[in-house]
Amino acid sequence: MDVAMIGSLVAITKSVIEIVKGVGSFFSGSSAKEKLEAGFSQLYGRIDVLSVQLEQSENLTRMVPAWIEVANRMPIWQQPTALDHHEMQLLDRDLRGLMHDSIRDHFSATFFQSHFDRLPGVSMKLEVFRERLRTLDRTVSTVQPGNVQTLEALWPTITTQFNDARNTASEIQILADDLQGQLIKELREAAQQGLVLLA
Repeated sequence: MDVAMIGSLVAITKSVIEIVKGVGSFFSGSSAKEKLEAGFSQLYGRIDVLSVQLEQSENLTRMVPAWIEVANRMPIWQQPTALDHHEMQLLDRDLRGLMHDSIRDHFSATFFQSHFDRLPGVSMKLEVFRERLRTLDRTVSTVQPGNVQTLEALWPTITTQFNDARNTASEIQILADDLQGQLIKELREAAQQGLVLLA
């Protein structure tokens, strides 16, 4: 589900709450009004939390697959002996570029500067991913740019660390997708609760 659809669901749910609030104004000092006020107050609280959680999950479900797509373009699975000198230099450049983008540039805002504290299990898994990126970055940085021989010598270590990072990214994607589905379901339930309050 994209961010536009999530925004539409949030807007619809807020509209339901406004209707509930408007109906409540017709009551004057009754227990029914107090019950209604308590109901939509609770609903506002749920919507507030859900909006933060949906924003966080949307960030992950957008950026993690993009990172995996870039990672999958690299022929990490090939042995260095299967690549010619030029291909190895390109792989060296692309690998350094991905590490730079992951830790210091394009992906860093999501992976290293964002907090996903409202999404159960994500913070811990993301910290594992961060550490694996740092470890791979340290390994790659020990190789002088263009030094194909050193890159070949470290290739078993690099491929293991790269695959560890990619596997963790895939786990985060699955977790974020599952959480987003649960949040959408809860948002719909919140909308239904608003309609129940009207009855």
